[in-house]
Amino acid sequence: MYPKILIVEDDEDNMETLTAYLEYFNYTVIKAVDGEEALNKIQSDKPDVVVLDMSIPKIDGWEVARRLRLQPENKDLTVIAFSAMALPHEMERAIKAGCDAFLTKPMSPEILIEEIKKILEEKKKA
Repeated sequence: MYPKILIVEDDEDNMETLTAYLEYFNYTVIKAVDGEEALNKIQSDKPDVVVLDMSIPKIDGWEVARRLRLQPENKDLTVIAFSAMALPHEMERAIKAGCDAFLTKPMSPEILIEEIKKILEEKKKA
């Protein structure tokens, strides 16, 4: 069974590329273009994985991650941050906010799928 993935990305080209790739490999994809929409879709659609751009409108990715981790029902939700700001302190900030991993833009869809599989496998073992 493939996990349901919420992609939170405000760049239309990046969104379409990731969506097309994930859907090609049979993942169910949900989309959000800002932090407010992301929080709503997490509540309504219950994704297994959130791929979260950290620089999004309305509510940034760091705040989305923090809010998710404050809710007990989201404790097992996998959150993968991604950003063009690949500085070590940005990566550390994302992990402290509650993200499970940090990927740098531009990222290949293959790397995203590898990361999703790796994290979900680690969580199964825990």
